[in-house]
Amino acid sequence: MKLTKKFYLWGVTLALLLPLFGCGLFLDAVKTGVPDSAPLQNVQSGTDVVLIGNADWSGGSRSLSAITHYASGTLDVNLVYDHNANPFEPGMGVNDIEVLENTAYIVNSTAGSLQVLNLLDGTSKEFALPAGSNPFDCVVVSHDEVYISLYLTNQVIKLNPSVAENANPLLATLAMPDGSELAPYDASNPGNARPYGMKAVNGKLYVALNNLDNYYSIAGPGFVAVVDLSSFTVSQKVQGSGENMGNVAYFANFNSDYVFFISIGNYYPGDAGVIDIYSISAQQVIASWNVGGMPGAMVMDAQNKAYIKDDQSAALKRIDSPALTFSGFDMTYSISSGFLGGVLVDETGYLYIASSNTPGFGPDNKVYVYDTVSGTFIKTLTVGYNPAPMALWKAPL
Repeated sequence: MKLTKKFYLWGVTLALLLPLFGCGLFLDAVKTGVPDSAPLQNVQSGTDVVLIGNADWSGGSRSLSAITHYASGTLDVNLVYDHNANPFEPGMGVNDIEVLENTAYIVNSTAGSLQVLNLLDGTSKEFALPAGSNPFDCVVVSHDEVYISLYLTNQVIKLNPSVAENANPLLATLAMPDGSELAPYDASNPGNARPYGMKAVNGKLYVALNNLDNYYSIAGPGFVAVVDLSSFTVSQKVQGSGENMGNVAYFANFNSDYVFFISIGNYYPGDAGVIDIYSISAQQVIASWNVGGMPGAMVMDAQNKAYIKDDQSAALKRIDSPALTFSGFDMTYSISSGFLGGVLVDETGYLYIASSNTPGFGPDNKVYVYDTVSGTFIKTLTVGYNPAPMALWKAPL
């Protein structure tokens, strides 16, 4: 939710709606024309299932969809999660989905709630989150240890959602660094933390802080708050090389010492994206990539090729050999006229990227499937309305 020093109405719209991006599932009646396979509850053990949250910010159509990737290579799209004719409906503004084992944790930004869905039997429960907080991202350490960033109240909360639905899951609340702590460009107009994406690594929680003023304009450089999970305190505040820090990524198979801090930059004129490489052992940023555009997320495939979702150009960009020095992109694919949502890579090497129907960007409502092995886009799949966050579930027996 990032602007320049001026107040732009469309940017403010994004500031309020984009926290719906940063948490799918099967239908026995409506299909999309791709090969029809077994219903989701009967898939083989180890099948990759991509869960997709469809966010209707107006309060209309809301659903979870799923793309099932069978061992045969078949992709089966199910538009609505419908377990034994009992469809599950997420809350308004589904913003994040995280999956641990056979449980999906779904953050609803506009509704202000966390839903916990059992993917095996379709049962669910819902917990109200602090009023007016606009929950954004979710990190699941265990079924009784979940963290959620609260965008509007500048906090991170710790929950135990394994309790009964009528119990209070809140364990603790942590205020993020704010105001004068975030090196404001104008001391008379300090920013708000606006905690955004998060990632838990080795007992630390890395929280991206937008650092925006009350008009959602850039107030200073982007920061990452490093939270010690054992004490639930901020142990370090890291200033990024760019503005509007939006996301955090980590790839242990690539380099277990590196955490990637993703600065989206300003919305207008844009093209100011930066990705910092933070060394866990050195506890500091050791390199920066000036990637331009507005990088919203980063994933890696099994060959350690990096893929960056550029929200400015609605493109997927690839770096074949990531290193401390950024030498440019090896591939750029324009995706669509829509606004890009979630992106992930499944265990067989298929990359999925959602393109939604966002105000000002045009309708799309599709998921594009890219084969990282062959280096080609192989499918365009129609899913629910405004597909945004995605998560991967490895279906058991």
